[in-house]
Amino acid sequence: MPELPHPRFFPLLPRKALPAVPAKWMFRSPTLLATLLGTLVIATLSGCAGTSGPAEEESSPHTTSARATGAPEGQPGVVPQRTLDFFRAMERRETATMEAMLAPDATWRVAMSFSGDRADQSYFGDRAAALANLRQISTMVSTVRFVDTRVSVTGDGATSFMQANGDFVTAAGKPYRNTYVFRLDWRNGLITQVEEYTNPITICASFGLPLCVPDDSGAQQSPAAG
Repeated sequence: MPELPHPRFFPLLPRKALPAVPAKWMFRSPTLLATLLGTLVIATLSGCAGTSGPAEEESSPHTTSARATGAPEGQPGVVPQRTLDFFRAMERRETATMEAMLAPDATWRVAMSFSGDRADQSYFGDRAAALANLRQISTMVSTVRFVDTRVSVTGDGATSFMQANGDFVTAAGKPYRNTYVFRLDWRNGLITQVEEYTNPITICASFGLPLCVPDDSGAQQSPAAG
């Protein structure tokens, strides 16, 4: 069996800290030897920690990118919850909360046009226009509820996605159940862009309006974003 390491191999541990253990005990009790060695290692590591000074903050891709892009400084994990908070505010019609979470220059784009062309269904160029659209939606539905929600966030914390099914009720009391994918871009803890993907055919069927066919001028009739 190897001999107990000499104290010179533990420069941070005073010599007097090494207990005097008779060699015959060590040979007869492997458990005692293992315990003693473990104690020496722990003491050495503790001594190193005590003399090394305060540890520097480690940087990670999540932390660095979050500070420069999406999440508030030091809070890279808040984006998923803030994403849910935004849509919960929409459900509760808390316009002030949504306004506080949107940057002044935030835009809201609704893709998937009623014509089937590769064009936006609606586009709102700033926070005021986006909130005005949300207020219009609130007159069309009596209940806003997102179910089966799934939130994912990019590695740098700058963009989040929410997939959900809508369990809405129209102002006329009819069910309105669409499918949604939202993309939210974040900067310094505020939403700078919302992209909304939803089925325009479901909007047409639920509200009973001929919104998915061109009018006589060839232009698409477009309601508020769904």
